[in-house]
Amino acid sequence: MQKPRYSRISDILELLLITEKRTDGITIQLIIDEFNVSRRTAERMLKMLREVEPNIVELDYITDLRKHWGYYRHSLYLGEQNEK
Repeated sequence: MQKPRYSRISDILELLLITEKRTDGITIQLIIDEFNVSRRTAERMLKMLREVEPNIVELDYITDLRKHWGYYRHSLYLGEQNEK
């Protein structure tokens, strides 16, 4: 049985809240696990999330092998700048 349309919207809103809480961002695998969806659906959810919230970017400071998306945390680098 297919989910009602409003539940898809609530999933995107929930994903937005998850993204805001995580300093290491979100991954495709996290979306798959959290929402019990296929990889393609997780990719669509990420695309929709990035359309709704353009400040969500690919995080290049995470050094594991997966891509992470989230809010770029400028505060992580402020300490380095203030020490100079």
